[in-house]
Amino acid sequence: GKTKVYISSADLMTRNIDKRVEVACPIYQDNLKQQILKTLYISDNDNVKTRLINHDSQNEFVNNSNKIIRSQLDTYTYLKKTYIKLKKIAAIDIGSNAVRMLICYVISSEGEYVFQKNSYIRLPIRLGEDSFKNGIISNAKIILLTNAILSFKYIMKVHGVKDYKIYATSALRESRNSKEVISIVKKNTDLKIELITGLKEAKTISKGNSLEKIEFNKTFLYVDVGGGSTEFSILRKDKEKISRSFKIGTVRLLNNLVDDSMLMDVKNWLKSNIDNDDKIKLFATGGNINKIQSMTGSKSGKPISYLSIKDLSNTLMEFNYQERMMKFDLNPDRADVIIYALKIFITTMEFVKANKIFVPKSGLVDGMINEIFYENNASKLDS
Repeated sequence: GKTKVYISSADLMTRNIDKRVEVACPIYQDNLKQQILKTLYISDNDNVKTRLINHDSQNEFVNNSNKIIRSQLDTYTYLKKTYIKLKKIAAIDIGSNAVRMLICYVISSEGEYVFQKNSYIRLPIRLGEDSFKNGIISNAKIILLTNAILSFKYIMKVHGVKDYKIYATSALRESRNSKEVISIVKKNTDLKIELITGLKEAKTISKGNSLEKIEFNKTFLYVDVGGGSTEFSILRKDKEKISRSFKIGTVRLLNNLVDDSMLMDVKNWLKSNIDNDDKIKLFATGGNINKIQSMTGSKSGKPISYLSIKDLSNTLMEFNYQERMMKFDLNPDRADVIIYALKIFITTMEFVKANKIFVPKSGLVDGMINEIFYENNASKLDS
C-alpha cells in the first residue's frame, strides 16, 4: 500500500507511553515525505556511531561490512544537496481592489521542482474606484501604489528574491493615464510594471492549475473573480485551454458599472464552449471565495455546495455594510464587495448547472510564479 508518514514530538520513553496521550500529524506533501523517509533510512543504517542497546546495557557499536554510513554527516550531506538549489521568486499583482505579492521558494529536490509559499501580502488600495468611475488614477492613489511597490521592493530584498514580475490588470489597463502611472512608479522604485490583457490574465491564472490533475472524463472550469474583471478558463485532458476575460468585477458591480447584457455574454460564451453532456467540475479562485469558504463552514479541500453559497448570500443581504463588518468580522474592503462576488459565483453555478464549487486557493500570483520559473527555466534558476 501507499506509505503513510506522521510526525510527533514524542520519543520512546516511558513518560510518553504510559498515562499520556500524544498527538501525531500526517505529512501529505510527497517531497517532504521522501525527505523524512530518507533521513530515517540514513539513521537506521548508521554503522559508525550507532550502538545496540541490550538487556545488559553493554551498548556495543554496530559492526558490519556494509558501506560506511555516519548518520550525522550523511544526513547533513543529503539535506545540503537537497536544499542547496533553493531560490526565491516573487509575483506582484496590481488588481482593481488590492495589490498583492506572493514570494515562493523554488526547491530543487532529486530532479523535481516544488513551489513552496513563503510570504503573502495584500494591500487594499482599490485602484478600480478611480479608474472605472473617472477613467484615470488620481494622484492620491498613485502615491499609495508607489509606496506599496516600494515596500514590496524592500521586502523582496530582505527575502533575497532572485527574480520577480509585476502585472497590472483591468483598473490600470483601462486608465487613460496608465503610462504616466507606470512611469512614476518606475522612477521612484526602479521596478517595471507590465500591463496585461484580460486574455493574458485568464491564461496566467490557469497556469497555476496543473493539467496533470484533470480527470480524462471531466471538464474543469476555473473562475477567478477580481475587482475589475472575471476570468474564465476551460481545461480538458489533452486539449488546449480556452480562456476569456469579462469586464464583470466586484468593484464594477459595487459602482453599478455592469449591466445584465454582460452577464448574458458570459452565459453565451460558456454555452458555446461547454456541451450539455459535459461533466463539469467548477473551481473558484480569489480572496473572496477563500473568505466565503470559511464563512460557510466548509472544510479546506472540500467543495462548497450551491445551497451554502446561496444561503450565505441571502444572509449577508439582510445586513448593511457596517453590520457586515461587525457581525461577520469582515475587513472594510471585503464587506462591500463580497456580496457581488457571491452573485458572480451563484450566477456561474446556475449557468453551468454545478451544485458545488471547489476552492484550490490559487490565483493570478500563483500562475505568475509558474510563469516566472518556466520562462527563466530550471537551468537558469539553478545557476
